[in-house]
Amino acid sequence: GTRSSGTLETRYLNKNEQNLWVRQTISALPGVNGGISYFIYMVENITAEKLSEEELAEMKRRMIESIETERLQLAQELHDGPIQELYGAVFKLSETQTEHENIKETRDLIKQVAGTLRVICGDLRPRDPGEHAQGLGVRPGLVFPA
Repeated sequence: GTRSSGTLETRYLNKNEQNLWVRQTISALPGVNGGISYFIYMVENITAEKLSEEELAEMKRRMIESIETERLQLAQELHDGPIQELYGAVFKLSETQTEHENIKETRDLIKQVAGTLRVICGDLRPRDPGEHAQGLGVRPGLVFPA
């Protein structure tokens, strides 16, 4: 089949060098014989619509960036704070010469909590580490023997 109408959106620069968005629509009106009797050509200024779309896209980008930055900061704080402190306690408990059963259980529990926090940190990190993680030096920590 043939098309009886078409639409084109175009960006122009006005004399002040500002964007002017225009939607041009043309439609063919059939005549009595089945041929085309008339064309209707319509031009719309859609600059405000395009500006709104751009603003919405920018707000969405900023919100995603803000969420990812917040997630990264939280992961960094968990990694640098409680996880490091827990592993410090594990090392201190491992250094004791006489390891009683309750010390071993405590050490194992601390290692379990630190492991859980590490998983949480991993889940909080941006999916695409890119510049965020590299800039803040977020890298996997040490793996401790059982």
